[in-house]
Amino acid sequence: MPNLIKGIPEMDMPPVDPLEFSSIQIDTGNTGSVNLNIELLHGTASGLRNFKIENLKASFGNDGDNITFTCIVEVPQLNIEGTYKLNGKILLFELNGQGHLSFNTTDIRTDTVWRVSTYLKKNKRHINLDKIELNDVKIKNIRVKFDNLFGPNNELLTDTVNNALNDNIDNLQEELEPIIKETFIQVIRQYFNRVYRLFPLDELYLKD
Repeated sequence: MPNLIKGIPEMDMPPVDPLEFSSIQIDTGNTGSVNLNIELLHGTASGLRNFKIENLKASFGNDGDNITFTCIVEVPQLNIEGTYKLNGKILLFELNGQGHLSFNTTDIRTDTVWRVSTYLKKNKRHINLDKIELNDVKIKNIRVKFDNLFGPNNELLTDTVNNALNDNIDNLQEELEPIIKETFIQVIRQYFNRVYRLFPLDELYLKD
């Protein structure tokens, strides 16, 4: 893990903390209080150096191609920073803005299912992490800040919305979870697929 934290440039492995991402699309759906379509651009996710995986189990299909991993993931603290574009609604506020976003969370714990496919590379079987499902997500604290929600001349209204969000965060936590979940899923998929491209399946996971 110390090498992954610093990154391994000669193996095309970027630092795991902070981990950069280029573009993530998120749709929270319409829950009544929150209905947002967000694109996060040129961002970073930090705190992953303390990422923990527990109870990892692998299930290999009879043909060896149908592989599923299940595990519990814990992240003591995850901070997301980036440029955003969004439109939609939070509480009573209609939003259509772009600017800087910061999302700070603590004590994330979730049951996960990782679904992978296999392919051949230089006559060796490699895997690709196609999908991650996060179930029973628990997050202790969330703080969020959007800059420039209503343009550069409406800082007071932007502050009002941010304060309303954080004052009501306990009630809105479940509705804001898609932002955290989708960012987490995409940065983890991108990172692990870099590893999986480098090492074949039989070097990473032994069936016995």
